[in-house]
Amino acid sequence: MTPEQIKIIAGLARGHTRHTIAQELDLSVHTVRWELVRAARAARIDATDRHAALVDYAYRKRLLTRLTPEPRPPVTLTARRFEFLCWLASGATNAEIGEQLGVSIETVKTTVRSMYHRLGAKTRAHAIALAWQQGLLAPGHERAGV
Repeated sequence: MTPEQIKIIAGLARGHTRHTIAQELDLSVHTVRWELVRAARAARIDATDRHAALVDYAYRKRLLTRLTPEPRPPVTLTARRFEFLCWLASGATNAEIGEQLGVSIETVKTTVRSMYHRLGAKTRAHAIALAWQQGLLAPGHERAGV
């Protein structure tokens, strides 16, 4: 991954939109979008929610070690919520998560909203970053929960 792509992914990890990231890095929104596509290809990520999967990949590969953790109160998750979190990190859609875990899409939405609230997250990518920062996710989680 290029340094520019890592900066863009760091913006996603902070819960920023592509527009905000573009403004902060003095890039066009189109360039941000294209760099995210290129980064996903380089990481061999073929997920619907590329942003969450890219943030997860960047943490697993230790590409975001310079990103200061956001101050948040400690969070614990049940084993079931950890499964949801791992599916979010993989880039799965609500429908895919529901199918894999045998629950309705409404249950997935409710659980994801609850995790956002507990983590203090704005987006899926932000939730994944905060989970890594709190030690809820670690290398190997993709085999444990998914």
